[in-house]
Amino acid sequence: MGILRVIIVVGYLVLLSNISTAQPKFSLNKYMGTWYEISSMPNRFQKNCYNVTAEYKLNVKGNVDVKNICRDEKGLIKKEAKAEAVVKDIETKLLKVYFFRPLGLNIWGGDYQILAIDPDYKWALVGGPSKKYGWILSRNKSLTPSEMSLIEQAILDNGYDYSKFKSTRTLD
Repeated sequence: MGILRVIIVVGYLVLLSNISTAQPKFSLNKYMGTWYEISSMPNRFQKNCYNVTAEYKLNVKGNVDVKNICRDEKGLIKKEAKAEAVVKDIETKLLKVYFFRPLGLNIWGGDYQILAIDPDYKWALVGGPSKKYGWILSRNKSLTPSEMSLIEQAILDNGYDYSKFKSTRTLD
């Protein structure tokens, strides 16, 4: 009877080892497009912003053109920040974003890491190694409670304090 148990346990472990738990590879192309900011860790460059959006487009160099838009309480564009993002490590979804680009040169940039992303690219959690910044982005202007629950867990799994994320103000 003991040998039968060993065979069953070994067979079960072999079966488990063949089940893939790997995330699908990240697709930069699928990430392109418009994202709505749902929540963020407050920062000085987004003070008094409403209906914040981020738009990403692949450029001819294979980098990403970034356009962030912040609106005022009347819905008018208050700030528009343009940048170029360079992929540093596609496996870890790490990009370097250059907002300061004198003469079109990428001189000073910040790390931008996609920490978690929905398999269908409906939402993303973005941050950086310093954990001073963080954003919850969505393809839609809102997220379901179940999506928010997944994101909250991803925030905690990545060592962030969920209570520091504040809802982005909207006009609608």
